[in-house]
Amino acid sequence: MKVKGINPLLFSHRREKIDREESMKIKIAELAGALSSPLPPLVAIIGSEDFLRREAIGQILAHIPEGPPKEEQVRRIGGDRAPSREKLTELFDDLRTPSLFDGAPVIILSEANRWIEEDPEGWVAALEQPWQDSLLILTSDSLDGRGKVAQRISKKQLWIQVEKPFHRPPPWKPDSKPWDNDLNRWIVARCRHRKLKIDPPTAHLLMERTGPRLSEIAATIETMATVLDSRSQDTVDVELVEQHTPDGSGSNLFEVVDSWFEGDRKEAFTRLRGVLHRGNIDSKGRRSSDPPSLLLQFIGIALSRARQLRHVHQVVDRGGGEAEVMKEVGVARPFLPRLRTQARATSREEVETRIEALAAADLDLKSASGVRATELFERLLARS
Repeated sequence: MKVKGINPLLFSHRREKIDREESMKIKIAELAGALSSPLPPLVAIIGSEDFLRREAIGQILAHIPEGPPKEEQVRRIGGDRAPSREKLTELFDDLRTPSLFDGAPVIILSEANRWIEEDPEGWVAALEQPWQDSLLILTSDSLDGRGKVAQRISKKQLWIQVEKPFHRPPPWKPDSKPWDNDLNRWIVARCRHRKLKIDPPTAHLLMERTGPRLSEIAATIETMATVLDSRSQDTVDVELVEQHTPDGSGSNLFEVVDSWFEGDRKEAFTRLRGVLHRGNIDSKGRRSSDPPSLLLQFIGIALSRARQLRHVHQVVDRGGGEAEVMKEVGVARPFLPRLRTQARATSREEVETRIEALAAADLDLKSASGVRATELFERLLARS
């Protein structure tokens, strides 16, 4: 399939030789600044966050001097198409000879890592003298940065890294505010892009009530922007967030476990109520609200943490320090402050008692004893 209808002068600014020795590997937050320069022949968008990948593609196409091409003017090669050397040769030919087919192609190649692995040397040769009047956009969940092709992309083309922003404070800042995280800053920046004002605590409330899925947060921001525009206002406040998001505050089971082992019973119960009311959001952004399932997840997370703390106490009892804890327990330095706080709040004897309590709760839940999952939750947290 040939792409037609795009003016071949559209990419003519790249006819001049591009000589980029500096790294062209950036994060998506830096993309707007990078687009102040002409587009290179190839742009790679690497990362598993699909929403950000779509956003990056939209920004790139909008940067084309004559405006974004129509959908029928963009050739998309999906991940369901098996790569081969013959198809790669055809792809490179299409990129190099657009003028023969009435237009400069824009080609978006999904799961690009499979196509690169098919013939790395072919890609290296193609990138030595890249096409000048076409644009190839690669997308992939991951790409080994040590490979020859990846290195050439990051140095001579444009590599955009898209990763889901963390929605919790960094572990090396156990006393930081709950809104001290990348997702909160992303929400504030997106509101600013929509000419809206929002403070970090309100952005945190939006994330808690909506969940960490970027597409859902973005849709909610668009809704609130429409409402504020109709009122000739520009500030997102708590009342507006509560009006346009699900009822209740969010939390997750990891936070319940943290509070439990830190000896903060009140906080543990508060977070548990949030989880039982709205469900637990896992690492992939999926929500689970079934109490027995939530209890099983809690038991698994808490048992893993209890075993870590048991090991920490054993290391400390032998006179070991932070270096020994990191080596023997397998904990990275950023996680030490939180683990240290929990080890101080939970003695070695109490760790063993909690392991027994968790095992008993698991047995009660699976033996159909008639005890409700919520009651078993409360019994466990009452030990804080």
